[in-house]
This record gives sequence, structure tokens and C-alpha cells, in this order.
Amino acid sequence: MKKIFAFFVVLSVVLSPTSLHAQTLNDLYNTVLAIQKSLNNVGQKSLAQVVTGQQAPLNYVVPALPQRYVDTTFPNQTGRTISVLANGDFQTAINQAVPGDTIVLQAGATYSGNFVLPNKNSNGQWIVITSSALNSLPPQGIRVSKADAMHMPKIVTPNAASAIDAEQGASHLDWSASK
Repeated sequence: MKKIFAFFVVLSVVLSPTSLHAQTLNDLYNTVLAIQKSLNNVGQKSLAQVVTGQQAPLNYVVPALPQRYVDTTFPNQTGRTISVLANGDFQTAINQAVPGDTIVLQAGATYSGNFVLPNKNSNGQWIVITSSALNSLPPQGIRVSKADAMHMPKIVTPNAASAIDAEQGASHLDWSASK
């Protein structure tokens, strides 16, 4: 009976993508751990065997959740807003920006070049590079899709070198909504 229950839970998660939105990753992880423990306690197949149908050791360990997290909260900017139109000079905007400034690239525009991010004294503030259509993109914490590409600028290289490079020590640059 436990094997059937475990299979049903796994199927309901796999076949119902909305269930992943309803449950947090932690809830899902705890559910998998509970199923794994109950299967191992009664000597049944491991969760990996139930899901894949392949042999796996009974001491199969579910991978741990990340132990460190990166704060992706959008920084509170207090400086200037530097707008770069479709044919504008992105490198000049990068060079002129100081920590606390926001560089806004035109949504849908393509910026071609080998851009270099200089080392600037950040004093804990950020230089944010973002899209002019940021409000048309999904809210923070929600992934973008291919359909959102038209709301983002595109940064490309005209040659074999990187489109974006950073000087040694360059930091506190926040890229949001660019592809």
C-alpha cells in the first residue's frame, strides 16, 4: 500500500505542474524524504527505484537543498537613470555610471560590442543595468519565458570575444532583464 501511495504522490507532482507552484520546494523535499523513509523502513524499493524502475541502493540519499542563498532583492537605487536608446553607446553609459545609478537599455534593441565593466568603488551600492520594459516582465521570483524576450534588450558580440568582460575587481553590477 505504501508503494502505491508513494507512486501516486510522485505521479501527482510530475503530472501536475501547478502543484509545484502550490507547494514550496521545501514542502516537496520533505514529502520526498517522508516517502523515502517509509519505503526504507518497510524494506521496499527506494524512491529512485519507484520513480525510475531501475535498481538503486536501499540507502539512496536524497540530495540536500542549497545551504546558502543569494539575496536577489532589487536594490534601492538613489542615483541617476542613464537611458541608452537603440543606437546609443552602451559602453559610454557603463563608463559614466557610478554606484547608485541605473542604466536602462531599450527593450528589443540589440547592443553589439565587446563591453568592459570597469572596477569602481561601490561603497556597498550597485549599478543596475535593466530593460526599459521592466514592468512588462514577470515579477521578482518568477522565471521569464521566451515570450518575454521582446521586453528585454539583447547584448551580443560582433566577433569571437566575449560580449561582456569585467576588469579585475569589478563588482556590484546588477543585471536584470537582459538576454
